[in-house]
Amino acid sequence: MKSSLIMLMILSLVSCAQMVVKKINHHNERPAAAFQNAEKVLLPHRYRHCIESELCMSYWHIAPSDKPNTLNMNIKAYSSRYTADSKLTLSNDHQNLFQGTMVILPCYTCTKESMSFHAMYFQHLGFDVLIPDLLGHGESSRGLGFGVKDAHLLEHVLKSHPELPQPLLLTALSMGAYTAAHLQSLISVDGMIWIAPSIQFDDAVAVFPQLSGSGWHQLVPEASLRQGALQALAEANVELHQTNIQHFQPRMRSLIIASDIDPVAPYQHYAHWQQQAHIDVINLAGRPHPLMLLIGTEEHEIIFNWLDSFDGATEANSQESLNEITP
Repeated sequence: MKSSLIMLMILSLVSCAQMVVKKINHHNERPAAAFQNAEKVLLPHRYRHCIESELCMSYWHIAPSDKPNTLNMNIKAYSSRYTADSKLTLSNDHQNLFQGTMVILPCYTCTKESMSFHAMYFQHLGFDVLIPDLLGHGESSRGLGFGVKDAHLLEHVLKSHPELPQPLLLTALSMGAYTAAHLQSLISVDGMIWIAPSIQFDDAVAVFPQLSGSGWHQLVPEASLRQGALQALAEANVELHQTNIQHFQPRMRSLIIASDIDPVAPYQHYAHWQQQAHIDVINLAGRPHPLMLLIGTEEHEIIFNWLDSFDGATEANSQESLNEITP
C-alpha cells in the first residue's frame, strides 16, 4: 500500500512536470492586440536571417527620424494581479541627443511588437534600433533558445547586417538578459542595460506562481515546476548553469535595474555587482516584475542619466581599455 502511494505520487509529479514543459514551450507567441499597429507607427525595415534551413531570426531595424517630434507614451499596464499607468512625454529637445545602435532583447513571451514602446523611446533619443523575435517567439523559428541559442544566432545577425552606427548597446528585459549575457562574449558590445534580469531559469519558474493569477500555477508543486524547467532546457540542449547570469557578469559599462520585491529579478541578487566600477545597480523599490518592463518618467531619468554619463565617458573608457592591453 505504501509503495503504491509513493508510485502514485511520483507519477503525479512526472505528469505535472510534463504539463509545465508544455506550458513553457507553448506560450502565447503572437503580439497582443494592443501592439498590432506597432509596425504601422514605427515603419521598420524587416529582415530575416538564417544560419540553417530551420534556424532563422526575424527582426526589425528602425532608424532615427530627422523630423522634429514629441514623444507621448501613455501606457496602462495590467496583469492578473497588478495595474499601473505609465506616462512619459519627451519634447523634440530630447530628440537625437545620442547616436549608436540599441539592440532590444525581449522578455519571455514578448515579441518585437511588444517592445514597440521601447523602440519608440530609444529611436526618439537618436539610436538606430534593432529588435529581434527571439527563438520560439513571433516570426522566428520554433523552439526556445533560452538565450544561449539566441545569442549565437544574433551574433550572425549583427555581423551580417548592413553597417550599424557605433557604439553598440544592448537593452535586455527579464529573460532577455540570458541572451545579453552570452552575446557579450561573442561580439564587441560597448554597453548594456539589463531591466529586471531573470534569475536562473528553474528558480524563476519556481517563483512564477507568486506573479501569476492562473489557477494551475498555484496547484503545481514546486518540485514539478523545477523538473519541468529542467526538462524544457534539456529538450533545447541548454544546460541549467547557462541560464545563471551570475556566471556571466557584465564585462563593459552596464546599468542593472531591479526591484526589491521582484522574485524573478530581485535587487538583492545583483546588488553586489555595484562594487564593480563599470556596473551601476539601481533599485526600483516596491515594483513588481510585470511593471518593471515599462518606461515612464522615473525609468527615463535613470536610463537617460546613465546614457549621458556613458556617452561622455566613451573616449575615456576606450583609452582605459587600451592602457590595460598595452605592454
